[in-house]
Amino acid sequence: MPMSTSQIYDRLKAITDLDITVMDFYMKETLASKVTSLLFFVKAVEPLLIRIKNDLSKYLMAKQRSIQAYSEMARFT
Repeated sequence: MPMSTSQIYDRLKAITDLDITVMDFYMKETLASKVTSLLFFVKAVEPLLIRIKNDLSKYLMAKQRSIQAYSEMARFT
Protein backbone atom coordinates (compact mmCIF):
# COMPACT_ATOMS: atom_id res chain seq x y z
CA MET A 1 0.00 0.00 0.00
CA PRO A 2 1.25 3.49 -0.71
CA MET A 3 2.21 5.63 2.25
CA SER A 4 -0.05 8.45 3.34
CA THR A 5 1.01 12.07 3.02
CA SER A 6 1.61 12.38 6.74
CA GLN A 7 3.79 9.26 6.75
CA ILE A 8 5.86 10.62 3.86
CA TYR A 9 6.16 13.97 5.63
CA ASP A 10 7.28 12.35 8.88
CA ARG A 11 9.80 10.16 7.09
CA LEU A 12 11.27 13.08 5.13
CA LYS A 13 11.42 15.18 8.28
CA ALA A 14 13.33 12.43 10.07
CA ILE A 15 15.72 11.82 7.17
CA THR A 16 16.53 15.45 6.43
CA ASP A 17 16.54 16.54 10.08
CA LEU A 18 14.77 19.80 9.15
CA ASP A 19 12.19 21.60 11.22
CA ILE A 20 9.88 23.57 8.94
CA THR A 21 8.51 25.67 11.80
CA VAL A 22 11.84 27.47 12.37
CA MET A 23 12.53 28.20 8.69
CA ASP A 24 12.04 31.62 7.18
CA PHE A 25 10.32 32.28 3.87
CA TYR A 26 13.59 32.63 1.91
CA MET A 27 14.90 29.25 3.07
CA LYS A 28 11.57 27.57 2.22
CA GLU A 29 11.62 29.08 -1.27
CA THR A 30 15.24 28.01 -1.81
CA LEU A 31 14.45 24.42 -0.85
CA ALA A 32 11.28 24.45 -2.96
CA SER A 33 13.24 25.57 -6.02
CA LYS A 34 15.78 22.78 -5.43
CA VAL A 35 12.98 20.22 -5.24
CA THR A 36 11.43 21.61 -8.43
CA SER A 37 14.72 21.42 -10.31
CA LEU A 38 15.21 17.85 -9.07
CA LEU A 39 11.75 16.90 -10.34
CA PHE A 40 12.52 18.37 -13.78
CA PHE A 41 15.77 16.39 -13.82
CA VAL A 42 14.00 13.15 -12.86
CA LYS A 43 11.35 13.67 -15.54
CA ALA A 44 14.08 14.19 -18.13
CA VAL A 45 16.22 11.22 -17.08
CA GLU A 46 13.53 8.64 -16.30
CA PRO A 47 12.60 7.87 -19.95
CA LEU A 48 16.28 7.41 -20.76
CA LEU A 49 16.73 4.98 -17.88
CA ILE A 50 13.65 3.01 -18.95
CA ARG A 51 15.00 2.79 -22.49
CA ILE A 52 18.40 1.60 -21.21
CA LYS A 53 16.67 -1.02 -19.06
CA ASN A 54 14.70 -2.31 -22.05
CA ASP A 55 17.79 -2.39 -24.26
CA LEU A 56 19.76 -4.27 -21.62
CA SER A 57 17.01 -6.83 -21.16
CA LYS A 58 17.01 -7.50 -24.92
CA TYR A 59 20.80 -7.80 -24.88
CA LEU A 60 20.74 -10.21 -21.94
CA MET A 61 18.12 -12.42 -23.60
CA ALA A 62 20.20 -12.55 -26.80
CA LYS A 63 23.32 -13.35 -24.81
CA GLN A 64 21.52 -16.15 -22.96
CA ARG A 65 20.33 -17.64 -26.27
CA SER A 66 23.86 -17.45 -27.64
CA ILE A 67 25.31 -19.21 -24.60
CA GLN A 68 22.66 -21.89 -24.88
CA ALA A 69 23.40 -22.37 -28.59
CA TYR A 70 27.15 -22.71 -27.91
CA SER A 71 26.39 -25.23 -25.17
CA GLU A 72 24.21 -27.31 -27.48
CA MET A 73 26.86 -27.15 -30.19
CA ALA A 74 29.55 -28.31 -27.76
CA ARG A 75 27.39 -31.26 -26.68
CA PHE A 76 26.72 -32.11 -30.31
CA THR A 77 30.40 -32.18 -31.21
